[in-house]
Amino acid sequence: MGGKDNSILHLADIVFASMALSQVVLVGLFFMLYYRRQLLGQLLVLFSVCLTAYIIVNAGIFDHLTHADLLFGSIATATPAILWIIAYYLFADRNSVHGAIWWLISGYMLLRILGLVFFDPQHLYAAYLLGAGYVVPQLAMLGFALHAVYLAFAGYEHDLLEERRPIRVAFVVIMGIQLALILVNGLSTTLGSFIGHERLQPLIPNWFFSLSILMSMTGVMLAIFRLRGGSFDLLDRLREDGKVEFARVGADKDKHLVERVQQAMLEGRFYAKPGLTIAELADKVSLQQYQLRGLINNRMRYRNFSQYTNEFRIKDACERLLGTDDPISSIALDVGFTSLSSFHRAFRDSHAMTPREYRIAARAAQGPVSLA
Repeated sequence: MGGKDNSILHLADIVFASMALSQVVLVGLFFMLYYRRQLLGQLLVLFSVCLTAYIIVNAGIFDHLTHADLLFGSIATATPAILWIIAYYLFADRNSVHGAIWWLISGYMLLRILGLVFFDPQHLYAAYLLGAGYVVPQLAMLGFALHAVYLAFAGYEHDLLEERRPIRVAFVVIMGIQLALILVNGLSTTLGSFIGHERLQPLIPNWFFSLSILMSMTGVMLAIFRLRGGSFDLLDRLREDGKVEFARVGADKDKHLVERVQQAMLEGRFYAKPGLTIAELADKVSLQQYQLRGLINNRMRYRNFSQYTNEFRIKDACERLLGTDDPISSIALDVGFTSLSSFHRAFRDSHAMTPREYRIAARAAQGPVSLA
């Protein structure tokens, strides 16, 4: 019976892996044909390639072909990193990835490739080789995937782009399920490698992984046909500068609403309230949250609520840096930031220098620093 059961499981692995592969390839081809000139399309094509390799490795199709297994294993290793890059550009509202991240991605991929090439369970230092070539890269991959989910989840409340908000929800749900499966299986197989492959097998069968990927990709395809035509240029539009000067809003038909919101933010330094939410501002100006989100995004051209509130806070901070000798930490907290690190990050995004550098330059010039 054991041999028959194994044959059925192997057949299920092949069938579901083939179905998942066909769906992933279909998604990749779709984006390559119709959205290859847009950043989101390019990243999703690359993600489809990596996910294809992951399915092949997970199904054990090339277990006995060393070079092919090494090739697909190396490509599959990049899957969480590509997923993180997609989430970073899509949800974090930043235009570039820090150089240290690229080094981290390169480092864990190199360790994993070396582990695939040189790991020998009979080696005297097999446990150390396993740790360096498998456990460390696996933790890095899990970290990238978890942070990708965090990026989608963390900014939901402040997101002003209506077309991006449902994408955040779907991303968190789908990736949350995938991560739970990977975490459970990864822990079991890692422990199994230490205490003996025969004594502890993966808790989740390969066919179930393939089925979950198949369902996820089916959901992606359904979402494709429901999204509006311009939705896939979202990343390219997010990479453009989303801010406009307040004076440019004057000609807008919603000028009176814009002025009401602007006045509410300035009244009593409302913008300086720590943890200010769009719900609180909506209550103050007697608007529905969706109306306020649309107004700030479509009329004022801000992508998220934090970007909008930080505009007021940074302007106030600049005046304080120039006109007082108050400590920078005190200024940061007084204008509404909850930590010095978040103040420094927002200030750098706005002025491309630290608050201290701004204070020195502004005082030397005896006036606000020009960003031209």
